[in-house]
Amino acid sequence: MIGPPVIAKDRQKLEEMANPEGAGLGESIPFVLFDTQLYTSAATTELTFFIAAQNDRTLSNLQGGSQLPDPQYFEIHNLGFDILADATTGIGAETGALDDVAKLMLVGRPFFVLTISDKQYGNAPLSLLHTSGGPVGNGWGTFTAEESIQIATNSWPDGGWNWNGSVIIPPKVGFSVVIRWAAAQTLAIGNTQCRFWMAGVLHRRVL
Repeated sequence: MIGPPVIAKDRQKLEEMANPEGAGLGESIPFVLFDTQLYTSAATTELTFFIAAQNDRTLSNLQGGSQLPDPQYFEIHNLGFDILADATTGIGAETGALDDVAKLMLVGRPFFVLTISDKQYGNAPLSLLHTSGGPVGNGWGTFTAEESIQIATNSWPDGGWNWNGSVIIPPKVGFSVVIRWAAAQTLAIGNTQCRFWMAGVLHRRVL
């Protein structure tokens, strides 16, 4: 699950953390770094994340292009991937949201690579990265003909792949994530936004 390790601290340490004596001392907070890119149906074979800040803050919270500002350090614990797809309806075919998720996560044989200062990490199947959440419940309707409804997310929201803080992104160092598919996938949902996220600990200066 997503969440930093819980470590007991004595009162003196807690006082030092809550009341730093200098602005140069640091603080550490839970944080999720995310970026969203558009998958174009029947065309996209590669997406690159975290290469530029976006004006729409619902798509990304990266402050600057491909770097963290100084003096921020990001300690990576969990990696995940969200397909921002709505439900679909269809008649007499397997196509739909569930089928699209299968294409994007398995059929297209995608893999991802995290690069920090020209050093690569991951290089692993995208299916290791699970969703951060999704719809829970059920629905129904009145149909005049045979019809199917598909709602799908990328596995369970279990935190994805946990790197346990073993990789740190330092400030003012270029980083990006590239996902590659063996071939472009044709989706019933059409063009759809895909979000790559990394949950962990952000270390920053106390202002």
